[in-house]
Amino acid sequence: MLLTVALLPLNAQTRQTGQQLFEWTCAGCHGLDGKGGEHAPNITKLRQRTDADLQRIIHNGIPASGMPAFKSVFDSDQITAIIAYLRTLQATQKITPLSGDGEAGRLLFEKAYCTECHTANGQGGFLATDLSGYGITHSADDLRQQILHHREDERYEWTKVITRSGREHTGLIRNEDNFSLQLQTPNGNFLFFEKAQITKRERQPRSVVPTNGSNEWKGEDLNNLVTYLSQPSVTNSASTK
Repeated sequence: MLLTVALLPLNAQTRQTGQQLFEWTCAGCHGLDGKGGEHAPNITKLRQRTDADLQRIIHNGIPASGMPAFKSVFDSDQITAIIAYLRTLQATQKITPLSGDGEAGRLLFEKAYCTECHTANGQGGFLATDLSGYGITHSADDLRQQILHHREDERYEWTKVITRSGREHTGLIRNEDNFSLQLQTPNGNFLFFEKAQITKRERQPRSVVPTNGSNEWKGEDLNNLVTYLSQPSVTNSASTK
């Protein structure tokens, strides 16, 4: 059941309480300034999120991205105080309004074969980032940049490995060190190789990202896709189960 947060007077005391709670509980991942770190994203850019969105996120967590639920940690007044403090961190951030058509973005997401690799609303593939909670923790500008430039990400390039036995395997490199390499094949299986077993490895000329993807996403299509991925109906699906 969703927590309904009572609105406290947004005075200095409320924000001070929120700052203390944020520093004790949230800053370890999001940083003291809210601009993110190794374990969590920059949350100062999320001005387009309503207070109700933020309440839901704090209360339910975002399982898809590893953020825990705090429904057993904070009461309603404490959540309100944290939101009040977060708004002060966001005060100097420029907001980019969402102007697209979310339904048109959903159709484009499917038409461009994004679901072959990405999951959204609990449906889709597993070779790339689960986008069920991505729009909650990333701004519209972040989404635009990821869409426009993710074909340049080496993590999404196929690699072919040939072993001493002559067998060929193609997949995405998931882990690698000085002595071993792990591939994830297109069907989702993981293969582990000792490097002494490998006689040849080469990048494939094609990316896992479809060629009808980011290079053609601009203008209205790009705005529609960003709006779809930013909608609570998409981003909250994983956190309300």
